[in-house]
Parts: sequence; C-alpha cells; structure tokens
Amino acid sequence: MPSDAQPEPIIPGLDGTPVPGGIRAIRMGNEPKLDNLSPEALRRVQEGKAIPSFFKLSSEDEKQIVPRLSVWLEPLTSVAQAWILVGANLKRRWVLFLKIDQIRTVIAPAVEKFPQTPPLEVEWERATRLTEAGDRVPETRTGWEGHAGITNLNKGNKTQREAIRWQLADLAVVQILSEEDLTSFINEQKSDHKSSSTPS
Repeated sequence: MPSDAQPEPIIPGLDGTPVPGGIRAIRMGNEPKLDNLSPEALRRVQEGKAIPSFFKLSSEDEKQIVPRLSVWLEPLTSVAQAWILVGANLKRRWVLFLKIDQIRTVIAPAVEKFPQTPPLEVEWERATRLTEAGDRVPETRTGWEGHAGITNLNKGNKTQREAIRWQLADLAVVQILSEEDLTSFINEQKSDHKSSSTPS
C-alpha cells in the first residue's frame, strides 16, 4: 500500500555536518566573460552548459579553516532567495542545480605523486554577510537556512582539481535567468524589505 507519510522536514544542522541526501543544491554563477574562455568552455557556454570556473574556490574561500564552495539547498532556499542572498547582481544569472548524492561521487583519480582525492562532501555552513563597516555577521534574510558548502575541492594537484570541477560542470543542470526572472526577484526583494521594516 502506498504510504501517506509526509517526508521529514529538513532542519539545518551544525556547521561542518553532512547535509541530507536526496535533494539538490543551488550554485549561483556570474555571466562568463567570453574573451577569457577556452574554445571548449566557450562552446559549452554557447550551448547553455556549465563550465568548471563556476566551481572554483574564491581566494576568500581558500583562506577558511575548511575551504567550502557556497551552495544553497533547494528545500530551504529558492532560486530567487539565493540570488538575493548572494548580492542581487544582474550579471549573476546562471543557476546551477546539483544533486547532493551525485556531488558525493566526485573524485579525481591518482596521478604521479598524488593519490586519488577524497570524494566531495556537502556540509552545513551558517550563512553570513558583510556589513557596511566590513564586519561579517550571521545572515538573517529569508532563505538563509539553506546555506551549505562543498568541501574537498582544494584536494590534489592542479590537474586533479580541474578534473573535479569538470565533473561538477557535467553534472550540473543549468537555468539561465531571464530579464523577467530578475525583475520578479527584484520585486520580491522589495516586498520582503517592506514587510520586514513594517512594525508589528
């Protein structure tokens, strides 16, 4: 008999603990600069496919005790919320969906003097934001609960790390946001701001 039981709600875990499987992560990517792309990457962009640079750790990411690539978990954060939380940048219109279970299968094979890399992991990470004064504080805007990070992207040598990013690019399902999408998100942001500033 089919079960009428509802799935358990997803509750954010402690920093550094694994997120549940069976869900998707959202990664927001900037519009690629075509002049800087290799022929293969250019072809992929023209076909609406992801490229490895979308999954490269930033210099700030690499400075962390545990370097993680920022993602948002779909059940807790919508695409609109993720776009707003990462800065509402009009150039950030590539949305990359990755299944958590597939991310965890990604490794780079051993190469000379470097062993096989450990599988990627997706861990809870408390979302933060920078204040105008330059201080980093906990994020509290709508959708913050879904923040997580992909670990082990910094393992191995340069060749292995590039191979890992290529695998993620191949796994990603892409949505390129339209002008209508961005307008809708901006209106949603204004609505949220208005409601949060209205006295209760």
